[in-house]
Amino acid sequence: FARVEGFLYYPAFSYGMALTGFIGQNYGAGKMDRVREGMKKSIVTLSIFTVIAGSILMAAAPAILRMFTSDPVILENGRQAIWCIFPFYFLYAINQVYIGGLKGLGKTGFPMVCSLICYCIFRVVWCRILLLLIWDIRVIYFSYDVSWILMIVLLISQYRKVYQEAVGEPVP
Repeated sequence: FARVEGFLYYPAFSYGMALTGFIGQNYGAGKMDRVREGMKKSIVTLSIFTVIAGSILMAAAPAILRMFTSDPVILENGRQAIWCIFPFYFLYAINQVYIGGLKGLGKTGFPMVCSLICYCIFRVVWCRILLLLIWDIRVIYFSYDVSWILMIVLLISQYRKVYQEAVGEPVP
């Protein structure tokens, strides 16, 4: 699963890293209109990419997974992971856009702490509690989707605050 996921993970992560430089340069030059447009277009572009690439990978997953193993249990777990996580991967892409945007605006600490809380602590607590009630591997897989939603809420609220401080007006 992780090898297949890399086709979505690395482009999204790299896009967010590249966006940091773009936002930082335009913020430094006082071109907040370009910051705003860059964020909007990045969300759309990266979301479309992850939806299309995720759909292709979901269709090709059975063949790809069989390249790495023939164990039916592992193949079924990989299939479940892909079908639970890939349809929502655009949420991770949106996270990466906001992380890149915030870092470009000079706020590097918040995305780091937010990632620690949402991607590490929240997922462990989620699994620890829900696995006591529902003993199913999909509990773990869905922790990704829920943590991405939580992360989006936190990142958007922080981005709006930082943007408003920089421009003196709310994000349009």
